[in-house]
Amino acid sequence: MRTKEDIERRVKAYLAKAESAVKLGNMEEAKLFFGAVSEMVYTYDLDEAVLRTENNAGKTEITISSHRFQVSNRGQHGPERIEALFSFVGAMNCEGVSIGCARNTYGQPIDFEVLGPAETVDRLKLLIPILLLQMEDAARQSAKKFRKEQEMYYLNPANLSRAVTKWFRSVLVGYGRGVAAKIQERMAKTYEEATEGSTAALVLYDRATALEAALKERWPKLRPSRTRKLYSDALREGQRLGKQADLGDARIGSETRAIPR
Repeated sequence: MRTKEDIERRVKAYLAKAESAVKLGNMEEAKLFFGAVSEMVYTYDLDEAVLRTENNAGKTEITISSHRFQVSNRGQHGPERIEALFSFVGAMNCEGVSIGCARNTYGQPIDFEVLGPAETVDRLKLLIPILLLQMEDAARQSAKKFRKEQEMYYLNPANLSRAVTKWFRSVLVGYGRGVAAKIQERMAKTYEEATEGSTAALVLYDRATALEAALKERWPKLRPSRTRKLYSDALREGQRLGKQADLGDARIGSETRAIPR
């Protein structure tokens, strides 16, 4: 089994290559690296749970940690980026909290905090930047296509711009939901296979219990986020794009698809 240091070293190398690919406009290559990172993350997270159970015979200590960072509100699309993050971190069995999530923050970013099992939060620190880059590109391309298809139906350019903005924001939210759905499907299957005949499921239950207690202690007066008006067609498009995110599925049991060097 690879060590934590081995995983982190490889993840950082792949993320650096993915970011370079994004800057060069090569999203296909970036998605390939993102998928490799995701595969390592899920595999390591599960192995960690099984190993702890086997070594500690049910006496596993669950460490809950947090990670606070800033999310861009460029274009005043911050609330939708935040909503997409809620879906993503929730699928990774963590909790997310936004601080000062307003439409107009006068150019300032929005604070976002992730709370969860320490090893999973470490993985999210690496995954979230790539997810945001990939999501932003998918929403931008979708909005560009929507503008081209709809411009003949709008006599007022301002109305078209507002429609494109709403479409873009809706795709962001849908993308987060789509990625979350795929993660949940993948993790449910992986956990079922790996925990069969073991007590690793108890570790996962203990994690959830510890996380709930930590959330109540750190944020006792949380309020739910606002419901926003979105285009249903754009939400579905975002979900479709999110479910296409490469989570490493194509490489499992296959030697035909290699990671670029």
